[in-house]
Amino acid sequence: MRATRAVRPLPFLGALLLLGLLSGCAGDRPPASGLESLRSSAHAAETAPASDDEVLSQYESVMRVAERTDNERDRAIAVGLYQRAHEIDPSQAEPLLHLVTFYEETGQPAQVTEAYRRLVEIDPKNPEYQLRYGLQLLHADQPYRARDHFLTAAALQPDVRSLNATGVTYDMTGDRKAAQVYYRRALKLEADYLPARGNLGLSLALSGNYPAAIALLEETAAMPDAGPAHRRMLATAYGLAGDMAAAKRVAGEDFDGQSLAENLEFYGAAD
Repeated sequence: MRATRAVRPLPFLGALLLLGLLSGCAGDRPPASGLESLRSSAHAAETAPASDDEVLSQYESVMRVAERTDNERDRAIAVGLYQRAHEIDPSQAEPLLHLVTFYEETGQPAQVTEAYRRLVEIDPKNPEYQLRYGLQLLHADQPYRARDHFLTAAALQPDVRSLNATGVTYDMTGDRKAAQVYYRRALKLEADYLPARGNLGLSLALSGNYPAAIALLEETAAMPDAGPAHRRMLATAYGLAGDMAAAKRVAGEDFDGQSLAENLEFYGAAD
């Protein structure tokens, strides 16, 4: 069994990477005078040390123009201005949060990761920043580094997402027992949390505890908010248990025979 590839990323991870680029048009750009003012401020900042008040004033000026430009849908210029605002005052989180949105929408995961790394540096006690940075690391197949940030997030503020994600890192590195501890901790906070239920069921199946896995996943797949992903997990558990007839019955239209075989091969259970 391939212990290091035990569990696939959580269903909600894909939602972090949004597609689609909002493009603007030349007529929506801010007046040239506004841009000239920004250039003058930038030049002044480069030629002489600025006081804290001057830095704040420059930062606020750039952010005002950036947000107005963003609202007018000229994203390319707005992104450049948010980047400039971050350069002027790297201690501010707001420009990075705007940049994260843009990078997610345009499918730039490396840039998203870097932005969250900087946000964690700015405010290491923010559990959301820790969680989001960890999720990016998990996407990049760095479960050990991701785990550190999930555990920090959970310590700052116990949350089903950080606990569940911690479980995933343990499953990815082959430690089923530890993974299941964290899935159960998540479910103590929210018994109907579907990602943790699904991941716990699949982890139990990969541990060889097929009856418990199938019972949990049957119950999960029948829940009102469950979807094809949960039926696939149940089908996989049946397949791992050797009951291919039940696996195909559960999979139905969601999961054809070839896909089921490929999934079982992924988990090291193919004939």
